Amino acid sequence: MRDIGKNIRDLRKRQNMTQDELAARLFVTRQTVSNYENGRTRPDVEQILRLAEIFGTDANAVLYGPPVPESRRRAVFPTLTGIGLTAILWGVMVCLRPWVLACMKRNEYFLPVFVLSAVWKPIAWGMMGWTLTQLLSLFIPIRPPQTLYIRRVRRGLLVLALCGIALPALCWALIYSDVYNSLSYFLRQFLGRIVYFSLESHYFYAFFGMALRLLGFPAMRQATPKPQDVPAS
Repeated sequence: MRDIGKNIRDLRKRQNMTQDELAARLFVTRQTVSNYENGRTRPDVEQILRLAEIFGTDANAVLYGPPVPESRRRAVFPTLTGIGLTAILWGVMVCLRPWVLACMKRNEYFLPVFVLSAVWKPIAWGMMGWTLTQLLSLFIPIRPPQTLYIRRVRRGLLVLALCGIALPALCWALIYSDVYNSLSYFLRQFLGRIVYFSLESHYFYAFFGMALRLLGFPAMRQATPKPQDVPAS
C-alpha cells in the first residue's frame, strides 16, 4: 500500500493516459495527480474507487498493484526449472573439463570425452538458449500461434537438433571402434570432419534452444474447464 503512487503511475501508463487526462477525469489538477504518484499525498477512499473505475480494475490494484497475469505465473516454474537445469549442466561440465582434457592428452577414457563433447555440451548450450528466451518471456509476451504449421516446424527443428547430437556421437563411436581402420580413406575423412564440426559449433545449439522456445516448446496443455453443475429444473 505504501507504493500506491507507483501503482497509480503504472496503471495510468498502461492506459496510455497523461497526468492531465487523468486529472480531468478525476476533476482535480495535474499537480494533484503528480502528488499522488510521487507519494506526497494519498487519494481518499472515494478517489481510489474513482481511479479503479477509470483504469477498469478494482481498488486492490490501486492499493497493492496490478495483479500478475496468469500466463506470467505459469511461466515462472518453467523458468526456474530451466535455470536449475542449465546451472547443473554447466556446473558438471566445468568440473569434469580438467579431467577430460587430461584423458584426451593421454588418449585414454574414450567414454567421458565422448559424453562431454558429443552429448553434454550441445545439451548444455541448447538448454541455456531455451532458458534465456524463457526468462525473456516473463517481460515480453512470447505466444506463438499453435497452428499445424508451427507444430510441424517445431517438431522438425527438434528432430534436427537431436540428429545433430546423434550423428557426431555415431561418428565418435565408429572412430574409436575396430571398424574404423577398415573404412576407406574418404569415409574416415568424412567422419573426422563431422566430429571436428561438432566440436567447434556447440554454440549453434543455443540458437536451436532459442528457436524451440520461440516456437512454443514444450507445448503447454490447455486446461479443460470443469463441467459446471446444472441446477435441476
